[in-house]
Amino acid sequence: MVLFLALLAAPGAALAPQRGELEKKAFEDRAAGYRVKPPKEWPVIPVAPDARSRGMAFQADAPDWNSPIHGRFRVVVVAKEEEFTAWVQRVMAETIQKPVTLEELEAELDEPTPAGKAPARHRRWLFDGLFADTWLIEHGTGKVGLIATVSEADKQAKSWLATFERAAKSFEAVAAGAAEAGTGSGSGSGYDAKLAQVRAEAERTPGWRVVPTPSQKFILTTSCENQKFVEEIIGRLERSREVFEQDYPPPAEFGHVSIVRLCAKEEEFHRYGGTGGGVAGWFSPSTTELVLYDAKDVDRNMSYAVMTHEAFHQYCHFLFGRSEAHRWFDEGHGDYYGGMKFDGPKPKITARMPGGLERLSVIREMLQMETAKPLSEHLNFDHGQWQTQGPSNVSCYAQSWSIVYMLRQGMLGNVNPKVWKKEYAAILPGYIETLRAGFAQAYEKERARRGKGKPDGQEIELDSSDLGDAVVKGIWKDAMGASWGKVDLAQFEEDWRVYVKKFLKD
Repeated sequence: MVLFLALLAAPGAALAPQRGELEKKAFEDRAAGYRVKPPKEWPVIPVAPDARSRGMAFQADAPDWNSPIHGRFRVVVVAKEEEFTAWVQRVMAETIQKPVTLEELEAELDEPTPAGKAPARHRRWLFDGLFADTWLIEHGTGKVGLIATVSEADKQAKSWLATFERAAKSFEAVAAGAAEAGTGSGSGSGYDAKLAQVRAEAERTPGWRVVPTPSQKFILTTSCENQKFVEEIIGRLERSREVFEQDYPPPAEFGHVSIVRLCAKEEEFHRYGGTGGGVAGWFSPSTTELVLYDAKDVDRNMSYAVMTHEAFHQYCHFLFGRSEAHRWFDEGHGDYYGGMKFDGPKPKITARMPGGLERLSVIREMLQMETAKPLSEHLNFDHGQWQTQGPSNVSCYAQSWSIVYMLRQGMLGNVNPKVWKKEYAAILPGYIETLRAGFAQAYEKERARRGKGKPDGQEIELDSSDLGDAVVKGIWKDAMGASWGKVDLAQFEEDWRVYVKKFLKD
């Protein structure tokens, strides 16, 4: 889930790449048993858990990552040549932002040539002005692949291709160590074991370190050197979780460890996620990571607000058993908690968030201009409809935030009785209880179906994508019926409009 901003400052200029040179210190993959030297001073990008599980071992981009050279350097470990070809296709497509079908292309270079002392196949493709220089190296029972890209339009393209060849020639086999565990959700493992897994992963990327948290509910992996800021982030994470658990108590067996990745700089954040301006933080259901950066050059309060917003998504992902609610619930609550202030002994919910995250003025303007969607539509939108409802890219957030703000504050007795009816207090509890029960039953049924003929006790991990669209929509429909279906929606909409215009205080 991505949190969008109304405004964001652009990243600063980067250093020019050092063409022709390699790093003195090689990247060493101790699990697979090899080392290779990447281009010099190309920033190393941490590999996301899902990419790691598919074989990505190392990645770096040219320092000026928005320049025409399109410089990328990737190392993957695969079992078959077909897997490597798929990686080449993926890297090229991500670089030029359009589909690439290698089956329709003929490599302009295809030769057997050693990489260091290992036999290898060197191929080079040219597609839509992009060179993809690749080396598939035989290594033990598997293969190590190098993928490097550069634009044909770059005046120094030939020199870069020579640099990539020198990188391949630096390949060297080393003694393989113990296999490193990935960074999954943390389910089924103790905190110390999970901490060791994340530390092993961080060691692969220069400049990154891992910090445990007192509650043992989070593990922070970060490139930030400002320890005071890191400690502030941890403190706010811990206190935010306390509020989440108070409002939505977890089951007794809830023991998931949340991974939080904190980038020191905005550019580093965008490199890692492949995002651009307008994105301030995100939670990925596929990797279960919360990713953000230190927005000190814009407004550090934005980092805090985004952190709390995305931390709620991460908490709910595990709370619902790897399932998603409607966007009005997810994003409305994310922004609701994103407005928390931590100045006093207890976190305090406010109606204001910093900078481009502020929602109150947006929803008031929407109501004035009559651009807010009818609640019968807004509340039932699927993810795509919700995100594109307009009129701006933050309108959907503002409308959902105001609805959730009224509901939660009303449950606390903080909404004027002129616009609050007692049955409104049952909307959120009815929704979440039905949603959780529906997904739990659906998962149990699906596990029983998949478990036929498998050994007893074998764990089958599922998420909502495994259930099928019809099942998920059925659960959502039941949850809406048990919540909004119990109130007069037209009356609530009238009360909500008056509340936002007259009673919702800054």
